[in-house]
Amino acid sequence: MAMFSMKEKLEILRDMTLEDDIFFSCCLAGSNECASLMLHIILGRDDLSVTKTETQRWMHNILEHSVKLDVHAADAMGNLYNIEIQKDERGAERKRARY
Repeated sequence: MAMFSMKEKLEILRDMTLEDDIFFSCCLAGSNECASLMLHIILGRDDLSVTKTETQRWMHNILEHSVKLDVHAADAMGNLYNIEIQKDERGAERKRARY
């Protein structure tokens, strides 16, 4: 396993954006405020208040496809949201969301 110097680690972090899956998940981990802001931006709604945020959560399914959610959030009304991040448009078909 390669060991990185602190300088190398900082360079890697500087190159990351919220479009990087792991960076996105780390930024939103446990942060209801960040998840609320992200949903406000994506959905154009300012009435959402996220009460629970989980990142990199696996939802296993024996009969269908299992999925790993980037951010799984719930609002005060009990509505569930799955915030996924993907840089590339390839593989981002709408039918993928049904899983």
